[in-house]
Amino acid sequence: MKTLRPYQAEAVSILAEGGLNASDLGAGKTLTSVEACRLLQLGRPPRILVVAPPTILDHWRSTFVEQFPSLGERNRVHIVGTHRKDTENWSLMTRKRPGVYIIGWNAMHGGVPEATRREASRGRNANAAHPKVTAAATRKAISKGQVPPWTRTGVWDLVIMDEVHRACNRHGVPYHVLKLIKGRKLGLSATPGGNEPQRLWAILNILWPDKYTSFWDWANEKFHVSEEGVRGAPTPVRVIGEEIRPGSTWEDIPAVVRVRTEEVYDQLPPVIEREVRVSMTPEQEEQYRDFEDQCLAWLGEVPVATPLPIEQRIRLRQAALGTLKAEEAVHRIDYKLNRPQQKVMQAWQAYLDDHADGAQEDPAALFDEQLSVARLLCIALIVADFLGTHCADMTAEKRHLEETRFDQALAKQAKLDQGVEFEDVELGLDISYDEEAAQPKLDAVKEILADLPEGEPLLVWTHSAKWARMAEKKLGSQAVSWTMKATATKREKIKAGFGTEWRVLIAQLQSLSEGVDWLKDVCRCEVIASPTEDEVKNQQAEGRLRRPGQKSPVQRWRLVSEGTIDEDVNLANLLKRGRMSSLYKDDAIRKERVTM
Repeated sequence: MKTLRPYQAEAVSILAEGGLNASDLGAGKTLTSVEACRLLQLGRPPRILVVAPPTILDHWRSTFVEQFPSLGERNRVHIVGTHRKDTENWSLMTRKRPGVYIIGWNAMHGGVPEATRREASRGRNANAAHPKVTAAATRKAISKGQVPPWTRTGVWDLVIMDEVHRACNRHGVPYHVLKLIKGRKLGLSATPGGNEPQRLWAILNILWPDKYTSFWDWANEKFHVSEEGVRGAPTPVRVIGEEIRPGSTWEDIPAVVRVRTEEVYDQLPPVIEREVRVSMTPEQEEQYRDFEDQCLAWLGEVPVATPLPIEQRIRLRQAALGTLKAEEAVHRIDYKLNRPQQKVMQAWQAYLDDHADGAQEDPAALFDEQLSVARLLCIALIVADFLGTHCADMTAEKRHLEETRFDQALAKQAKLDQGVEFEDVELGLDISYDEEAAQPKLDAVKEILADLPEGEPLLVWTHSAKWARMAEKKLGSQAVSWTMKATATKREKIKAGFGTEWRVLIAQLQSLSEGVDWLKDVCRCEVIASPTEDEVKNQQAEGRLRRPGQKSPVQRWRLVSEGTIDEDVNLANLLKRGRMSSLYKDDAIRKERVTM
């Protein structure tokens, strides 16, 4: 069981009746929320609903079980799925059974089709081209089964809304669904209003509906509001400007806590780590199980076999990381001579011109399979004489390089003389990640990214260069990849632009082991999508952000595909780390420091 720090205990006392915890990343909002349940004093087992990002549902469960072991022993902490598939837990909720029910934000969405919105509306909204979501429309969608049956779950003792900014759109489905859920509410988010101050009203209205009754009354009281004409709009549009009295909006909130990381830095651990359990898609799981059970899987229409144990392990690691595809790998060979090759060929031509009488053989004939031994020997002697003269003043290293260039240039020239400028060579199957298919681990990264403060940089680690390049492409212009093949020029551009030009850096673990001390100055959040099986490399990577000079605790998310080789690799790496820690006597040194 974890003990609350002083500032956390103060937060619990302030938020005992619900409210808003807007503390910074890593300040312990989850722990303080769980501990707030102790102050309910119900005299009976509580009914608590937690709405959280899908990536951290397990983290919430483990925190409840750790702080309230009796809940775990009585099986009263539930992670809830969809109302159509997880009928058992939804039955418990609609029957008002006690317990802690933890569910993802997707359950706040459902679907409210335009037809339902129009049917439940009157006047202008009913006739609009795209009618807005209303409370009435949300109720009707629930009655039709388009949205989960939240109106039948009764009154909750406490509704905890983690990353509550997901409901800050007052015209959105999550906002209207949360309004229908009854019970005192506690909202958590470092940025509760999202990117715009006026969006804070939706959260305040969810938490205190009797105080924050009208959006425009609140906006006119707190902000400068003007009307501006907009082309195509029949009437002027109201525009919300700056606060009338800066800070008054925040000061007016009945129960709010905001602890900045900088204020409690000395009380926080250097790394705050969370394990995120990721479910595979059916297609991905089928690929994984086929590799596991049969040593052969169909990737699209291509069968891929793994005859050797080491190859099977490689494929299992690939399949646990993402949905795969197989393509025939083709490499294009261009026979155009580069500049160094052109120079050596010019020197060769000058040699031939100077030895016109004695060098009649064409060295390109070396690539003629029908060449006689006598002619081969003759050509070899001519080439040796040329290289001996051409490379006479070169060091041994430069001579070797020049000889290699000459051999390559001769081979290319032979093709060019035949009229062949390039050729496509088949290299066999190329196994990579399907950009068109669902990628659950990448989706988990997107979830984490969405819940970070606006503009917060994120470093994503993976052992796979191919996954890094796929992730870069799917994340778009906000992301850049750094792999073993990244050129020095690209690395310098990333160094200059990470945190400004690019928000996400997807890095191959093996490529960032040294020379990147600058990372700690621009980033404090990292996701380990997949570690390597070289624990030294993992520890080097984990030390990129957590190192002297880092001004904030490091936030780390570790992604694990459930029921896969990921669990074995993590356990094996943990054992390796433990053995090396024992060898270096790290634990003994720590204990000695504590007792001094």
